[in-house]
Amino acid sequence: MYSGTGAKLQAGVQSNFSTIVAQSQALSFTKENLRYVPAYKRRDILTGTRGGGVMDILGVKIEGDFSVIAYPDEIGLLISAVMGAEASPAAVSGSAVYDHVFTPMSAVAASSMPKLTLTVDRIAAVYGYVGCKLDSMTLDVKKLDYLRATFSVRGYDEITDTIDTLSRSSLKPFSFPMCAAQVGGAPYDVEGGTIRFNNNVEDDLFTLKAAGSNMAEIEAQARALTGTLEVLYDTTSDATRSTVFKGGITTSLSFVWTSTDVVLTGKFYTLTLAIPLVYITKADPSIQDGNRLRQTFEWSADENAANPLWTITLRDARATKYIT
Repeated sequence: MYSGTGAKLQAGVQSNFSTIVAQSQALSFTKENLRYVPAYKRRDILTGTRGGGVMDILGVKIEGDFSVIAYPDEIGLLISAVMGAEASPAAVSGSAVYDHVFTPMSAVAASSMPKLTLTVDRIAAVYGYVGCKLDSMTLDVKKLDYLRATFSVRGYDEITDTIDTLSRSSLKPFSFPMCAAQVGGAPYDVEGGTIRFNNNVEDDLFTLKAAGSNMAEIEAQARALTGTLEVLYDTTSDATRSTVFKGGITTSLSFVWTSTDVVLTGKFYTLTLAIPLVYITKADPSIQDGNRLRQTFEWSADENAANPLWTITLRDARATKYIT
């Protein structure tokens, strides 16, 4: 019997869209659904058959998704791949602790999203998924749970591969008790929520530049950042509803996870999400029973010349960029 116990998922950074590479990062994943997607086409002629007729594969691509638990020393590669841009790491107070600041990649023609080889050991066989671009990232923040991230993928091809000997993290994953949330710059009673960043990566980009059944290199299009917040309903959240939601103005959101593991004495691993311009598009308090009142905010982020769509900052021991 084959089961998921003992399965592995690893990632490596490619320099060429169609060329598989060795893996560099083991991922603490909880599920994966990476798929080889052939485009079958039937020869729809009217002679010589009473059935459907012969079929051919005219195109090939990769689709799917995978989910991980966010470890301080594993999540950086995936954040870099989905965001696309990372500043040079900055030393914290001159120490061997570094802040990695990620923002959405520029939309100029010269920019190209990072591409990964994702290698899956499914026990019965090992496959490498080549030219994978991360189409979206969904972060799930739930009380009494770990920070979980799901990434959707579009890519080039599936190839038989081998798994590398890589160590998984020995640190504690980021979790709900490590997180502090703010709305409008003030602490807030948030019970959970989701954050979804969508790159809107191109699909079915088949061209005649070169013969073959694989897609040309795909890139991000118009980005979007949306989410939900589950909050306690009180005078504070009602004021947000009245001023921001009903007033049609923006507020800000931030989430900061501070690990209990230290990089160096007195300096902890941290993950910070800063979203400076947020419209609350839905705020519906309701009474269901005699228990504590709650409401759900649905939100959508904006950007302007002074404020990026969002910024993710990861503090760790790595002195170099995750993807160059």
